Amino acid sequence: MCGGSCRDGRWRLFSNGVVQTAEQAVMEVIRVANDPDDQGGYFFFASLSIGDEIPPVKFGKIPDGFDEEFSGYAKEKVYRAYQNQDLSSWQSRDVERSMFGGAVIGEDDIKRKFGFGFSGLKEHRDEAAMLLTATRSNMMTAQRAREIALMSDNQFYLENWG
Repeated sequence: MCGGSCRDGRWRLFSNGVVQTAEQAVMEVIRVANDPDDQGGYFFFASLSIGDEIPPVKFGKIPDGFDEEFSGYAKEKVYRAYQNQDLSSWQSRDVERSMFGGAVIGEDDIKRKFGFGFSGLKEHRDEAAMLLTATRSNMMTAQRAREIALMSDNQFYLENWG
């Protein structure tokens, strides 16, 4: 990955790989869920330790008029979890205040923090897609993903991947 400024070619290559992994994970979750109401949403990824991010990326289909809402939630979930020093946005979930689950914080082998957020599916499915993305990007162990899924009572993830 990159040291110093992540706005160089290495950050773009790295983040592009994470985006591809996220898209595959989201589409897998959509396929497994087989729910006509869950067809897509927005993915957000940030290098939290370095302070760089990619703009939210749309995967699949979402209802008309929800682009801004879903992209904003994906980003908010990541930064809320990071600011609270949580492993998951589920830990600070407050539906009455529009604070939802669906983001996880991972880290690389030298402990740099990365945020993975998704919004557009049901909350546990958002989280499942991000657990898959973080583990498949080698920024979270399968054991840590399982711990997060147990903490949020994410039966969807546990039954299918945990």
